[in-house]
Amino acid sequence: MHVGNDFDQQMTYSDINFIFLGWIASAILNQPIQDLISSHVLQPLKMTDSTFYPTNPAECVPTEVSPERA
Repeated sequence: MHVGNDFDQQMTYSDINFIFLGWIASAILNQPIQDLISSHVLQPLKMTDSTFYPTNPAECVPTEVSPERA
């Protein structure tokens, strides 16, 4: 990860640690992270509308700002 001139002056959000955690869990348990989260988090909490494979784009929450969606 690059450390720039603004180190210790500006905070930039990054979820790189969660990405690494997903890779590690997937490698150790030999399952895709989507399956692990579904079986160990979403199903036990009865989060039946949460998915990694949405079928209706209108029900998806945007995770970025774009000219098309504001």
